Amino acid sequence: MSKDYYKILGVEKNATTDEIKKAFKKAAMQHHPDRPGGDEKKFKEANEAYQVLSDADKRAKYDQFGSDFEQQGGFGGGAGWEDFMHSARGGQGGFQFEGDLGDIFGEMFGFGGGRSQRASRQSRGHDIQVDVELEFKEAAFGVEKHIHLRKQSTCDVCGGNGAEPGSKLDTCSTCKGQGQVVQIQRTFLGAMQTVVTCTDCKGRGQKPSKKCKHCDGSGVVQKDQDITVKIPGGIDEGESIRLTGYGEAAPHGGQAGDLYVRAHIKCARRNRIWTNDKIKRPWYYSSRSH
Repeated sequence: MSKDYYKILGVEKNATTDEIKKAFKKAAMQHHPDRPGGDEKKFKEANEAYQVLSDADKRAKYDQFGSDFEQQGGFGGGAGWEDFMHSARGGQGGFQFEGDLGDIFGEMFGFGGGRSQRASRQSRGHDIQVDVELEFKEAAFGVEKHIHLRKQSTCDVCGGNGAEPGSKLDTCSTCKGQGQVVQIQRTFLGAMQTVVTCTDCKGRGQKPSKKCKHCDGSGVVQKDQDITVKIPGGIDEGESIRLTGYGEAAPHGGQAGDLYVRAHIKCARRNRIWTNDKIKRPWYYSSRSH
């Protein structure tokens, strides 16, 4: 029995290529077997419909002969799940995903086909929270506060790259400079590939030929730092100010965390009932994992 590929994707017979692509993306996300309520049969049907309707020559033959046009030398029959997954991971199974479709399947299945998946996966530094006490006048009209922190910071000797000054950074032999490696996992759908951060280079794709003696190659050290924070006028009790990148530095060249400065207004405190375990010291700070 001939299949109605247009109906499967929920598009009209005069639908454009972009409309067909969008419809397939929606159907793939909805019916993927790993998603709640997913349906493998519908997922494969949507893929089959897209492979025909997205190709001008196959679509013309389908419009003339229906889904049985493989008998006229057309599509050649439906491909299996393993063929589909092989292609989605970048194999040569006959399916091709271009542009945003590559990103969709990279996100759905965890392989490196999408642009976002190709980016290096590096660590992020811890966020820091600091509590400051303000007089009512300071909270009302604004003030600058000087905060002293001891935190994990970028190594001044190597600049955070972990290499001894004068030495070079070599391409990681484990991930070949990609910052990621592929792992094979066995699932009920068969062998699945997942992309994970390379543990050898920590996602950078490079390793120092000689480690920095000051930080032992991590790119970070513990040190004191004084920060001036401008508190805006009209800040409320318990409100926080976020300073992007002023948290703890991440090892191996990762992204620094953020600093959160939370205001406590003295007059607001007097209007509340506080127990000893709820009162926080003015310059108390704590790291919290992101």
